[in-house]
Amino acid sequence: MLETSPTGSALFRQNSGMKRMKLLMAAFGVAAFALLLCWTKTRVVPFNNGGFVRLKPASFLGSVFGAKCTLTYKKGQNDEAHIDLLQTFWKWPVIVIPSTNCNVFLCIYDNDVDVQLLRIDPSHPFKTLPSSRPLSRIVLASSCEIDEASGDDLDFAINSLKIMPTDVFKRHSIPNLNFGIFGVYGDPRDCAEGLEMADEIVYPGDVVYPDPHQKGRWVKHPKP
Repeated sequence: MLETSPTGSALFRQNSGMKRMKLLMAAFGVAAFALLLCWTKTRVVPFNNGGFVRLKPASFLGSVFGAKCTLTYKKGQNDEAHIDLLQTFWKWPVIVIPSTNCNVFLCIYDNDVDVQLLRIDPSHPFKTLPSSRPLSRIVLASSCEIDEASGDDLDFAINSLKIMPTDVFKRHSIPNLNFGIFGVYGDPRDCAEGLEMADEIVYPGDVVYPDPHQKGRWVKHPKP
């Protein structure tokens, strides 16, 4: 018995169906990739005083072109503060942590060439930052006071990072490479080391002192 082969019209319909399926799969892949680039995950960092900070970072696509990361502090019904920090592919706020003052929190910011430590006080209004300081280019908008951290703040932040569990750091921080639903996270110990090294990077107006623990090293906040 002879086998029959598909007619030309049947083959044409079969090939057209396969082409449509491939186009649909390609369109779905493009849409999924675009969603991945535009999607962002909000972090919530609770504090012992009953307040919390919500970090809403820019998407991967937004950070490539330059965008903002919004920090919202909330405590009770009325205490609230909003801060917009610059976020790019090279610069971003890494994590917020409480300070020794229950009304103040600290923000560790990767500034590409160094690591900045911001002291944020929601109980005081914003004061204009000097244009010569790196913070003036980091802070896009704020409803509360932001200043450079003190030596005590720096020590507290470094020690907090050194003992912070990796899973807590990952849950509360913005990843080094943020691809939406997944990211490449840093390590809290590396972040602490970055803060220590940044203390010797000098900007106009900085005053440095000899490090009593390391000959030839000058820092802004020498430890006794």
